[in-house]
Amino acid sequence: MKPLAGIRVLDFTRIYAGPYCTMLLGDHGADVVKVEMPGGDPVRRQGPPFHHGMGMTFLAANRNKRSIELDVKKPEDLHRLQRLAERADVVVENFRPDVMPRLGLGYDALSRANPGLVYASLSGMGSDGPDAAKGAFDLTIQATGGFMSITGERGGKPIKVGTSIFDLVCGLNAYSAIVMSLYRRQQCGQGQRVETSLLESEVAFLVDAALEYLVSGHVRERWGSEHSQIVPYKAFDTQDGVIVIGAGYDPCSSPSCR
Repeated sequence: MKPLAGIRVLDFTRIYAGPYCTMLLGDHGADVVKVEMPGGDPVRRQGPPFHHGMGMTFLAANRNKRSIELDVKKPEDLHRLQRLAERADVVVENFRPDVMPRLGLGYDALSRANPGLVYASLSGMGSDGPDAAKGAFDLTIQATGGFMSITGERGGKPIKVGTSIFDLVCGLNAYSAIVMSLYRRQQCGQGQRVETSLLESEVAFLVDAALEYLVSGHVRERWGSEHSQIVPYKAFDTQDGVIVIGAGYDPCSSPSCR
């Protein structure tokens, strides 16, 4: 018996952040029904490489789910979705903020029929503010939020991280918010809406680099594999390859050693 067994999830998400979130729910026992557009999720065909005709991005974020194809432009399919949402414990979506309410599938509409519903929204730039209506991909978020400005070799060009890191961070944030909301529902019987975004996830991920700027006004540089405060802490070339040395701290640098 997994901890989320019996929890029913209606998954409207695509690409990576939302599917990664709902995959984690499925991994822990939830019954996840993924709603796909006619012809299926386009990420199924994103590649190469492919495995059994499906791309790696789709396979990496969609295990432990069932899928259904429905067309929200058809009244009968839209009605089916509304009925599914009425019986769901969790709805997860990652469209621009105006899309789901316009379809009658927003939190306000669904929670009237299903007060215990936990409704999670993931977006690129958040649900309010001047950029709320803009879409985003992991690459554009890495640039917009400044992460690329501190990633890369010293004196070199900005570099993105090798995977869609902020899609995954956003998915993890949404997952934890959903689990906490389900726990709260056990206590009070009431669902709620939770939301996060790629940009918020990236800003939080800047951690000490962000604090360095906010406190001192100093903008961190690109250091490659080096560290701005610790030496040695980098990759070194050797005769037969590359070695990494990370000396975390010097215990004798503390006042107690003096």
